[in-house]
Amino acid sequence: MYFAAQTEYRIPELFEPMPRPGRRLLGIPHNILVELDDADLIKVVEVTRPSCRRPVKLVYIPSLIAYLERLEEIADNRRRAEIRAGYAHHHKPADLLEVVTE
Repeated sequence: MYFAAQTEYRIPELFEPMPRPGRRLLGIPHNILVELDDADLIKVVEVTRPSCRRPVKLVYIPSLIAYLERLEEIADNRRRAEIRAGYAHHHKPADLLEVVTE
C-alpha cells in the first residue's frame, strides 16, 4: 500500500494556518477548530499581509496542545473515578472492618 506524500507528518510550527473546510490540523477538523476559537478554548489570530486584502487566520499550536492535554486529564480523572467507584461498590466500609463480638 502506498500513501501519498501529502499525508506525511511534519512537526508543526508555533503558528499554523487554519485549515480549509474539509481539512484537518493535528487531526482536528476545520469546523471544530472554529467552534473552539468561538468558545475561547484555543487561540486563533488574524494576520493581514501587506500584499493581500484578506487576513490569514493562524492557530496558536501551544494553545491547541494545552486544550488536548486538558481533555486527556479530564478523561483520565473520569476513568480513575469509575475505577474507585467500582471498588467502593464491592467493598463497603462495614465489610472491611473486623467486627468483634463477645
